[in-house]
Amino acid sequence: MSKFNVSKEDIKRLVLERQLFEQAYSDIEYDTQLIFDSLSLAWFIEGLESEHQVQFPLERANANHLTSVNTIYAFIQQAARLS
Repeated sequence: MSKFNVSKEDIKRLVLERQLFEQAYSDIEYDTQLIFDSLSLAWFIEGLESEHQVQFPLERANANHLTSVNTIYAFIQQAARLS
C-alpha cells in the first residue's frame, strides 16, 4: 500500500466537491458529523484513491472511522503506520 499523503483539507475538499450528502454543505468543520450511505462512501473512496494514488484499506474500516474529517484523517494516518 502506498504511503498516505492526504491532509484534512484534502478530505474536506473531496467531501464538499463531490456533494456526497443529502444536505448540501457549503462548508464543514473538521468535526462536522458525516453520514455516508453506501453509494456516497464508494464515491468518496474512489475520489480519495484516484486523486492521491493510494488504496483505502476498507477491510480495516468501520463506521466509526468515517464520521467526520477528523476521524477519516486519523484512520488514514493509522493505516499508513500499519502498512
